[in-house]
Amino acid sequence: MHQGRSFFQDRCSVLARWPSSFTGEVRCSCPSTLGGIGNRFRLIAVVLGMLWIVLRFPAGAAADPAADFSTKWTRITDTVFCGARPETTADFKRVFDAGCVTVVSVDALPSDESLAQQFDLRRVHIPIGYAGASSKALSMLQLLATETNEPIFVHCHHGQHRGPAMAVMLAMARGQLTHPEAIEVLHQCGTSLAMTRLWDQVSSFVPGQVDGSIDLMSESPVTPFVSAMTMLDAAARESPSISLAQRRVLLEEGYREAIRFSPKNEGLKSELRAGLREIQQSRSLSTQAVRQRCVSCHASFRH
Repeated sequence: MHQGRSFFQDRCSVLARWPSSFTGEVRCSCPSTLGGIGNRFRLIAVVLGMLWIVLRFPAGAAADPAADFSTKWTRITDTVFCGARPETTADFKRVFDAGCVTVVSVDALPSDESLAQQFDLRRVHIPIGYAGASSKALSMLQLLATETNEPIFVHCHHGQHRGPAMAVMLAMARGQLTHPEAIEVLHQCGTSLAMTRLWDQVSSFVPGQVDGSIDLMSESPVTPFVSAMTMLDAAARESPSISLAQRRVLLEEGYREAIRFSPKNEGLKSELRAGLREIQQSRSLSTQAVRQRCVSCHASFRH
């Protein structure tokens, strides 16, 4: 399996492999005084270099993790690939060059129609939430796995949680991946442990019979905003099965998706942004406070 890596990850790996002598004694052929000065300059240079990397590429600083399509590209098997949402001609060309004939979106939005047509790529839309795939979505996945053995590219929005989960289940449905291998792919893709339902579905996935009443669609009728709000509502409910940190991730993702797909209503967007800031700043994530914000927002904007 091959997976794209971010520039920050690559640089951290390089630093991790640097000799430990950079932080200790550095021998040189210069006189002792000049050598000591040289050592200090080397140490300062290394520290400044590390500081620059951290400041230039801070963890989680990117506004949109899907901004760099290439860093999310993952080859799972010879015929199953996954990654972030392809947005440009170059992104779709990479999908085409990998031999893929079908592009599957498990995001709330389907894949771009005009760009897919440029490369004669078939579009399939199987939207799922962070709470996992519905029985209908899994049936559609099973149908997709059995109707063709040709290469398929699966994407969500960020290429980190939903896309990898559905892609490994597609590979398992084709008999190309074991459960331990599927779990390893999720780890490699950085799938958050907060997405407990996705992990559970992958761990317990068993290929089933194809439902004859199910059809594959290029665009699903589900609205992205409704999907995002459903996820946010579920995350707002306290559950003993997830930790505080996991719940925070789910709430933050829910707010971000709701903001991303909210109707053209600045008042609503402002309210959602305020909710996101509140979650980010809160230490306790009081269920009562979170639910009260939902109730207040619904009173103002739900019609």
